[in-house]
Amino acid sequence: MAGRKTKYQSTFPKRVREHGEQGLTDAQMAKNLDVTLSTFEVWESEKPAFLEALKKGKAVADSEVENALFKRAFGYESKETRTEG
Repeated sequence: MAGRKTKYQSTFPKRVREHGEQGLTDAQMAKNLDVTLSTFEVWESEKPAFLEALKKGKAVADSEVENALFKRAFGYESKETRTEG
């Protein structure tokens, strides 16, 4: 009995890295890839390139959050400018 054909595509590592950099959750990424969260989690354990891309993408977003929290904790201030078009 043959299993179901996988939805996994070679472009998914690049996509999850980009999604991770944008701060998306695993559930949001799974939805964007049109798979269930459980399938997404299976790929994390079975596809090394997928997991590595996911880790790298999340590291970027995590670093940005850490930097923002650090600046806020030490009273960093900046002037906000808005351009209306």
